[in-house]
Amino acid sequence: MMVKRDIRLATLADLALMHEWVNADDSLKWKKDTKHIISKKEHAEWFRSRLADPLTQIWIILDDDVPSGQVRLEKKDELVYVDIYVVAGARGTGLASFALNGSINRYTKLFGSQKFCAIASPENEMSEKLFVKNGFQKDEYELENWIRFIRVER
Repeated sequence: MMVKRDIRLATLADLALMHEWVNADDSLKWKKDTKHIISKKEHAEWFRSRLADPLTQIWIILDDDVPSGQVRLEKKDELVYVDIYVVAGARGTGLASFALNGSINRYTKLFGSQKFCAIASPENEMSEKLFVKNGFQKDEYELENWIRFIRVER
């Protein structure tokens, strides 16, 4: 049986789901800048500001129409930063690669050639494998115990 996969742009209706995911133990564990539980108020302010930013896109990953993660592409200066989260039950199925490439392709169609940047903990082997497998190159740029991956999309 074929699994139906898709990505769709996030809306304000996704606020509670996104709040749940950002505070999941397996999400917080790998965050570079956030190590504490994020309040509903703090998250709502952040989420609204990201949705309002024309250079940020947040995609909800759908696996058989079930929301199963998110990809955020957020342009800051010359780089588009990548943040991806897939729920535990959907990991290792190719869903992350599907969503990562789909969101990058759609972003590039909208905004043209971009340099995408993902930052991961060296202990997060799944993320490292995901990025390398999908055309990101490990960058030599030092980030104090974090690895930076770059992918140029034309």
